[in-house]
Amino acid sequence: MKTLHCGTVAHLRDNPFSHSDALEIIETGALLVDCQGYIEAVGDEQTLRRQLKETPCHHQAHGSDWLLPGLVDGHSHFPQYYATACSSEALLQWVTESIFPAECELADEIVATEIAERYIAHLLSCGTTTAMLFGSQFFDANQALIRAARGGRIRLISGMTMMDQFGPERLMTSPEHCFRDSEKLIRLCKDDPLLHYAVTPRFALSFSPALAEVCRALIAAHPDCYLQTHINENKAEIKVVRDHFPAHSSYLDVYDQAGFLSSRTVLTHSIHSTDDELKRIQESDCVVCSAPSSNLFLGSGLFPLKRHLAHRIPLLIG
Repeated sequence: MKTLHCGTVAHLRDNPFSHSDALEIIETGALLVDCQGYIEAVGDEQTLRRQLKETPCHHQAHGSDWLLPGLVDGHSHFPQYYATACSSEALLQWVTESIFPAECELADEIVATEIAERYIAHLLSCGTTTAMLFGSQFFDANQALIRAARGGRIRLISGMTMMDQFGPERLMTSPEHCFRDSEKLIRLCKDDPLLHYAVTPRFALSFSPALAEVCRALIAAHPDCYLQTHINENKAEIKVVRDHFPAHSSYLDVYDQAGFLSSRTVLTHSIHSTDDELKRIQESDCVVCSAPSSNLFLGSGLFPLKRHLAHRIPLLIG
């Protein structure tokens, strides 16, 4: 039987950056959901009730509650759940002193399982129904995240965080190990339409040429996979990347030459991207994700929204 959910409805009818009236709020609104769980109609409650007068339908009143589309978190780190707001002076120092130790904790499968279940429950409690997450370096932890996501019926896009350099030995994984574990995780996601895999090289400093080749091989073998990484988050970080890759014209060029840019690529932060980089991101049909809470907390800078919109780059918020 169909169900009419009644409450205050808020949704976007169009792109809010190009249509000033895109947001629609219906104070006495309703959603008509069919027996398969699909939304069949949205509108004023009384109007929908009149249209359904001859149709058997269950009515569920939500009072003053708001009925919203499921929220999408475009970027977060599963292993950093308990490290949120750990203080530091700068990005690379924060990663070294606070984040790497937190990520090492997920080597314990019991700890990883507890964090995974809490994380997914937390996302759902905030109305988040789709999340793109950096996974753990440890297979059992990633498997626990997949189990928790499946149990919560959340749409998850995640993958093993891959790094074979620039980090503590405990978090380093060989290219062969990354390929083997990624293949197993991809198979775990295959049979569930809500689970998707993202090839996840941490950032430009974290992967060797051999690991870049593994990323390319995984994408070639599994073209339905995504790729996610970080770019141009912090000025000190950008300088280190430039010093490490003197033959490359920019931070983005490291990823471009590695063959990472496509319509299934999500580049997170992009605070300090140049116009040439933004042009190339647009040409490659990549998506950029802004993470404003992180950007402000670490003092990395403010996301240049208008510049990205001017280059017609699709955007996410994390």
